[in-house]
Amino acid sequence: MGKIFAIGGGSFQKEEYHWMEEMALASCGKENISVLFFPCASYDDQGYGKRMKKHLRKMGCSVEVLRLFHTKKTIQEIHTMMKEADVIYLGAGNMKVLKDKLIEIQADEILKELFFKENKILIGNSAGTNVFFAYAYSDWKEDGSFCIEEGFHLVKGIFNPHAQDEKRKGILEAAKPYDLSVYNCKDNGMLVIDDTGKISAYLEGKEISLESLYFLEK
Repeated sequence: MGKIFAIGGGSFQKEEYHWMEEMALASCGKENISVLFFPCASYDDQGYGKRMKKHLRKMGCSVEVLRLFHTKKTIQEIHTMMKEADVIYLGAGNMKVLKDKLIEIQADEILKELFFKENKILIGNSAGTNVFFAYAYSDWKEDGSFCIEEGFHLVKGIFNPHAQDEKRKGILEAAKPYDLSVYNCKDNGMLVIDDTGKISAYLEGKEISLESLYFLEK
């Protein structure tokens, strides 16, 4: 069964956030898990990629970091890498930068195939999660203003990461024109979505009800 682990935010360098990745990796049900990490949303920040690679290796994974702005690999080679990995991990940063680059290499359709047909595990953090949803509340613009940005429609609804931020309360007004549910996800919080559309919510390592924090019916 394909699963998306939608992280609302937080630093992988802090131990209290590791439970989210641990849960995602455990869902693979195997050892020697291979992870393909994309730091594209942070403009391929090399330090970010290196730190994430070291972090995931400590968790027992084999890790490949694919820097889309710098790679010389063909689109077909990238698609093959995605299909061969056990886990695809999209890092945090700028949603629009990530989205546009993934569309450029036709990875938006590959992600759908991996999730719905290949039973792959997909992980996203903040902007990395945003692209999995139909829409997201994003501050990708240079002036830092918020907007509803369209994603890849793997999950129905509008995702709002870092929901503890007061500036993000504008999501309720912004979402009014859309006939969709809004999922507010704080740092150290996560949604888990399977390929049937079932959604579970977690905060600080404990399962909670969607209604208590994450789910607002529109």
